[in-house]
Amino acid sequence: MAQIIRALTVAAVLAGTWACSQEVTGDQFAEAPVNDTIVSGAGDGAGSTELDVADGAPTDTSPPEDSDSLGDVPDAPETCDCQPYEYCDETDTCVDDVCQQGMTTCASPTEQKVCWADGAGFDLVPCLADHACHAGACVEMVCDPAAPPTCEGGQKKVCNSLGTDWTLIPCPSGGGCQDGVCITVEPNVILIVDTSASMNYADDAGGTLDACEDATCAPWAWPSCDDPSVPQTRLGKAKLALQSIVTSEAAAAVRMALQRFPQQLDLFQMLNPEKSAPSCGGAPLWGLDKWTADNTEVHTNHAIASESMSSASLSTIYPVAFGPESGGAAEILTWVDFEHIYAETGVPCETLFDCENPKTGKACIEGSCGLEESPELRAMGNTPIGRALFYAGEMLRHRVVVQGRACAADADCESPHYTCVDGTCHDPLRACRPNVIVLLSDGGETLDTWPDKFWHPRVQAKRFHYGLGCTTDEDCLNGATCGSGVCQLPDDIELPSGVCHLTSVECTDNTPCFEDYKYPCGPSQTCSGECEDLGTAYVDSVGQDLLRDPAGNPISATVHVIDAAGAQTGNGLIAKLGGGQHVPVDLDDVEGLIEAFVPLLDIKSNLEGCL
Repeated sequence: MAQIIRALTVAAVLAGTWACSQEVTGDQFAEAPVNDTIVSGAGDGAGSTELDVADGAPTDTSPPEDSDSLGDVPDAPETCDCQPYEYCDETDTCVDDVCQQGMTTCASPTEQKVCWADGAGFDLVPCLADHACHAGACVEMVCDPAAPPTCEGGQKKVCNSLGTDWTLIPCPSGGGCQDGVCITVEPNVILIVDTSASMNYADDAGGTLDACEDATCAPWAWPSCDDPSVPQTRLGKAKLALQSIVTSEAAAAVRMALQRFPQQLDLFQMLNPEKSAPSCGGAPLWGLDKWTADNTEVHTNHAIASESMSSASLSTIYPVAFGPESGGAAEILTWVDFEHIYAETGVPCETLFDCENPKTGKACIEGSCGLEESPELRAMGNTPIGRALFYAGEMLRHRVVVQGRACAADADCESPHYTCVDGTCHDPLRACRPNVIVLLSDGGETLDTWPDKFWHPRVQAKRFHYGLGCTTDEDCLNGATCGSGVCQLPDDIELPSGVCHLTSVECTDNTPCFEDYKYPCGPSQTCSGECEDLGTAYVDSVGQDLLRDPAGNPISATVHVIDAAGAQTGNGLIAKLGGGQHVPVDLDDVEGLIEAFVPLLDIKSNLEGCL
């Protein structure tokens, strides 16, 4: 009886094996090589049985001795009562099964192992050509295991060891797949930290540490100006968070620069003895935006010349600028570690003006000129978000994306991603290297507050990510199209038709704005009460409608906003028009700020379309 069951089991498996490919026909069976075998193994060590596969049908070459055919084998009397996991051997003894009764598994990548119905033995059934055994079944192969990897959706695509399916392997953070290999695409990231005077506040009401009389207050004395372990000011909490942010695993995969709001030395500061020594309020810096040394250039052309990027006035805006080397984390840490160190130069002084070239980091400390060795972020002045974004854009187009710049050597390119090829700077991954701006601010725009101005933050954000004016669709970015001379936003971008001035409160007329006249702008601002459009139809009069590299190709940048304002200042619209994320945070929650910030640095790259 066991032989009958075994023969029927093998026949069923063979039928299933031969039928597993719909392409196989009877003629193909006739062409199959003779003596493809099925090898049987029994638990008592008996010899194997070979079945020839010819003319499309199996033939048993060793029929039972007691019968001319399997169908005439009489049922063997059951002489022992065995457990479900046992079989009765020839000595009428219950023996543990050799394999799981009736189960089909894989003996090798090319053979099935078919267990007999009683568990006393098994048959080895070879799979057809171009098939492999997987999970007990012969499956048609879809790929060559020896074939080299390819790419799909930015991931590495490899054939599995059996050739039965493809496996997608994600590339590490900051990387992508090209020609079957994971490669690193280092994004460019500019961190803009709000250094306006409100960042010195120790509470939401605008209180400062210098007015604090409680014995538990943090110190308000230079050089630490706060408790480095448990800071009380908004800027102190932001700096403590940045220490973890810039040393995170995500940050290690990007190239970073640090930007603050414009703070420049002023003649009044240099001549005033009270303003010549460094202080917690930022002196001897002046928290005003004086643009560059050549104001006419910026206001007339809406651009900064490349040769002006290294000027002293701009260096105060970029504490850690992009340079020839990658990275930036180590240098950024010196600006947020609460250590403000000056080395004595031995030059006596009464005012900063007495120190030679004070714009190189000098201060007049206790009658002696000091040279700044370890700088620190300080807060003072207004909140010029739009101009800060403009400066970030100038950094990108002059120091970062320099495709097409004339060069004689790699050093002329001033960017680690570029090499000098045939007289011009070239980055083979330029088309898919992300450019990201992350703005951390505790308030809304205070200088350029109307959206009909080039410097408005919403206008700048749209300029970076979608474009402003245009003549063809090629003048617009990231799904925007050219219509009526304006880069029209993609259909899936939903925006209100109007908002109350300095807010994100939706409106169609002045009524809701007038009712909320003093709020929701925030306690330190005053709303005009007017309903305004978003400025999405703005076109630049001098043609600076988007960023372009030296070769004239558009540069795309994404703007994220980490918003600590706690009010509807409209910062969320900056992020939306910049194609980025708006992440509200509470600066009192340092861990929450870190958790909100770090994911924005985990930037994935899509290598499709790279040069």
